[in-house]
Amino acid sequence: MDLISVIVPTYNLGHYLPDALESIFKQNNNELEVIVVDDGSDDMTSQVVHDFGNKICYVKQANKGAAAARNTGVSLAQGKYLAFLDADDIWLPTKLDKQLEKIVNNDADIVFSLIEQFISPEFQSSSAIKNKILPGYCLSTMLIKTSVFLSIGCFNEETKLGEFIEWYLKAKNMDWKVIVIDEVLAMRRIHTKNTSLVNKKFRSDYLHLLKGFREDKKGSTRFK
Repeated sequence: MDLISVIVPTYNLGHYLPDALESIFKQNNNELEVIVVDDGSDDMTSQVVHDFGNKICYVKQANKGAAAARNTGVSLAQGKYLAFLDADDIWLPTKLDKQLEKIVNNDADIVFSLIEQFISPEFQSSSAIKNKILPGYCLSTMLIKTSVFLSIGCFNEETKLGEFIEWYLKAKNMDWKVIVIDEVLAMRRIHTKNTSLVNKKFRSDYLHLLKGFREDKKGSTRFK
């Protein structure tokens, strides 16, 4: 069975990290390399990783942002495939197995799934989630061939939010075969650190990136 490298970037999310890591180790696929890149946390993150023993490759770096942390993980990865899991998200146990099957049987390059959003218990919110289940065009639902990822290139470390959007727009323009499994295989946690203010900044980055990719200039990349 081919090795899958799982990259977990984290910054002061030690409270949620155990759930994420446990969901990785509950995967039916046992050929895993788990790389946690600590982006300068000053909470209990290092102790959480230590409690999992030698099953994890742990790297700590100065705070540079999620894109830089993911790029560090990619530089260390040895697997034929890459998967990413945000430290506050969770995978269902069959996630990697079902995606790997799609890649092998359908000659796919990138596989996503649906993702279900849930409100973290400690987050007291009076508003319900409008779209609970979404097509998971995000890193926590993606499985990709390492060779394909490297051909697309690493994440832009200058983009502090929305770096995946920029990266995926490049991937779309390279005509890789992308499949979305019509099944929830990941869970996105909604909590105080990823709402309101963060979402406003994210929308700004999103619009800026779309504008850049839609510009019809000679030699530019167009998103269709």
